[in-house]
Amino acid sequence: MIHNVLDQKLRPLISAEAALRRRKALAAVLLIGSAIAAVLFVLAKLENFWSWPAVITVAVGVIFAALIALWWADSKTTSVKKIADKIESENPDLQAALLTAVEQ
Repeated sequence: MIHNVLDQKLRPLISAEAALRRRKALAAVLLIGSAIAAVLFVLAKLENFWSWPAVITVAVGVIFAALIALWWADSKTTSVKKIADKIESENPDLQAALLTAVEQ
């Protein structure tokens, strides 16, 4: 009974954790892609080097890496116990009450 109630109450937190994991993975890929694009831009300005194949390769690589990052983020699962452990580590006044309820 209590496990169903806890699962229902913690489900939005699990969804939020999954969304955060997806956003972090995508942000990392886009940051790396932006750094590579900046290097190409600097090369174009300073060295008079411009290569459409390089630009297209970087764009395709970033798209491919983003798809892999999203797949990786979605393949990870967050359990109710992990969420309860995280909540208790941030709120020590609970004194393991939430973890005890989840484990029962």
